[in-house]
Amino acid sequence: MRWCAGCGRPLTGPTYGCRPCKYFIHKSCLDELKAEVQSFYHPCPLTISTEYDASCYVCFKFINSNFVYKCKLSCRFRAHVECALKPMVEYSDKEYTIQHFTHLHPLKLVDSNQKDEVFCSICEELCSSSSSSTYGCMECKFLLHKSCMKSIPRQLINQRIHPCTLIFITCPCNFDECDCCGKHLVSGMMFSCGM
Repeated sequence: MRWCAGCGRPLTGPTYGCRPCKYFIHKSCLDELKAEVQSFYHPCPLTISTEYDASCYVCFKFINSNFVYKCKLSCRFRAHVECALKPMVEYSDKEYTIQHFTHLHPLKLVDSNQKDEVFCSICEELCSSSSSSTYGCMECKFLLHKSCMKSIPRQLINQRIHPCTLIFITCPCNFDECDCCGKHLVSGMMFSCGM
């Protein structure tokens, strides 16, 4: 009996496969997923793959599903199908929430009374020391000044540090220091070479 590389069930009905590689997949498993998508969480196009021995760069959990979206341009970015396809949440005046590409969950406006004890995840400064509004995900203890949110680019093109475009990624790995200046990196966030 042969098994589908996509869903793990026995092969029945229309199937694609490669006999020498012993790789087979249901047509329905291929049809339900787009070959290439553009995700809110990554500036490069993502392609479908069966490589899944990595952590998701959106939710930081280990990918144990049969399909994954990975960066088409060779970045290390990998994501669960559900995470890559998660829709962007628009600004909501009612709840004062923003979905920002630096975090999986929507960020809610933080009450000014709570700003005394929290630090911005990008600039690492005390949120109460800034006149800028602060948005955050209290579940993850992830907070951002609105000014930092607006100032961080998704990619750096034609910068003098590195010849390739550097792409902002959230990263499940914790790198200790910057390759350029040697300073401590903000946990889970960095600019990475796309090549």
